[in-house]
Amino acid sequence: MMIETDEYLVRAYVAGGCLSLLDKLIDRHLVKVRNLICSMVLNASDADDLTQETFIKATAALPGFRHNACFKTWLYRIAVNTVRSFMRRRGAMLVDFTGEMHESAVTASVTPSSEVISREEWARLMRAITSLSPCLRRAFILVGVHEFNPREAARIEGCLTATMYRRVHVARRQLQKMLREEVAS
Repeated sequence: MMIETDEYLVRAYVAGGCLSLLDKLIDRHLVKVRNLICSMVLNASDADDLTQETFIKATAALPGFRHNACFKTWLYRIAVNTVRSFMRRRGAMLVDFTGEMHESAVTASVTPSSEVISREEWARLMRAITSLSPCLRRAFILVGVHEFNPREAARIEGCLTATMYRRVHVARRQLQKMLREEVAS
């Protein structure tokens, strides 16, 4: 039996147009893409709309997918660019945390050891993440939450790998400082 990799599904869909192949591809990535988007915009309704927009754009662009990058990296880049356009249209540089991210954005990424975090600690962490600039927040979420390696995250963001390492480092330092200050007060 042949394993249906993302790349296989893309090639087969582009070659034959079979919608069931496209459905498999979308089903495989829908939740994680929505979680990524929600963790950037911090609003479930906007995340739903932007997730739909991301998959519409990706489906339209599939015939041009060059296979020189991992499909997941390519798809996440479309998602990040869709969020950037949305934020520019809204004129939003920073987003206030609405409290809805706990259930929707990180649930799929929670590890057993992280499940013991209290609601108070979770809220503190979300406030700190929200206070990061959008650029640092995206870097932290891609590497720290969605577990992309910095090189893949850099491809998604369209920056140098060294730049991504720096952004993640700065984001972590800022988060540590903010959390220490909040605990001390």
